[in-house]
Amino acid sequence: MAGPSLPRPGGVHRLDAFTEPPPGEPIRVDVDGISVAVYNHDGHLYALESRCTHQGGPLDEGEVSGASVTCPWHGSVFALATGQVERGPATRPVRAFGARMEGTTLVLEER
Repeated sequence: MAGPSLPRPGGVHRLDAFTEPPPGEPIRVDVDGISVAVYNHDGHLYALESRCTHQGGPLDEGEVSGASVTCPWHGSVFALATGQVERGPATRPVRAFGARMEGTTLVLEER
């Protein structure tokens, strides 16, 4: 059985009454049944599907260093801006979203 799917590229989601995460402390949100980690890094918001593509580790609990996040389970490293794998064992990227604030609304757009 397939899990829930995210919208096709260009799909936009708005989460009202959102508080921007403090730098270095990701916030996990639910987008149509998918957990998404929202990061504030150097004044920019980034959002990645929060499940590591290696074995499903919680990226929202991973360490952010530079512009990357490390999965706490097996050490895979993903780029915050693109979700691309920077170091395995993961071989597939995680889904990335454009993220921005409009007042107190978080706007996520799948890339």
